[in-house]
Amino acid sequence: MVMIPKPGKDRRKVKSWRPIVLLKIVGKLADKVVAQELQELEELVHENSFARRKGRGVIDSVMLFL
Repeated sequence: MVMIPKPGKDRRKVKSWRPIVLLKIVGKLADKVVAQELQELEELVHENSFARRKGRGVIDSVMLFL
């Protein structure tokens, strides 16, 4: 949690501060890092898998069966 002072208020009073919680942001960053590391481990994903792989989308999967 980070406390940010409200503009124009007395900084000695508790109500003059605005609490900001950054926990969700840290969690999202951790999720991105883990997801990126997992995508780089090619042996964990089957070669024909299209789910959550960079450069592979719905159109690629449809074209495979045409």
